Amino acid sequence: MALTPTKPDPYWVTINQAANVARCHANTIRNLIASGQLPASRIGSRIIRIDKNDLDALFTPVVGGEFSVWNR
Repeated sequence: MALTPTKPDPYWVTINQAANVARCHANTIRNLIASGQLPASRIGSRIIRIDKNDLDALFTPVVGGEFSVWNR
């Protein structure tokens, strides 16, 4: 009986790598982690890693037309 994963294997990135992917400051990533919007894992006392799949889940497509008009 084979197990089928429900989520792809994690690909871990650092806070700085996540900031480069999201094109934002590293403090923005830290704030997202602190607010609970971005899950992260701590390894030891100082190392923090973010699953790239969770980072990708933050991005939502703009729907609605030109100049970022949000769908209501």
